Amino acid sequence: MSTARNVQLAIGGNGIKYPVAQDNQYATWKAFDNEYWPATYLIDRRGHLVLKHFGEGSYEATEHAIETLLNATTPELEK
Repeated sequence: MSTARNVQLAIGGNGIKYPVAQDNQYATWKAFDNEYWPATYLIDRRGHLVLKHFGEGSYEATEHAIETLLNATTPELEK
């Protein structure tokens, strides 16, 4: 069974409703010049990198950054 099919089955089996990205060719990994796993990158609505964290932990800071981004108002994007 292909990797993509395994991921699709896991998404369905776990009731995941949000988008899931797959990077089998490491294009995203390379674009961010990533050398660590796990790595967290938060991107704002304008496409700017606003947080990056390597390794586990820093969950509260990441959650706070996500909440800040979700609550941010960007008038030019709301037109």
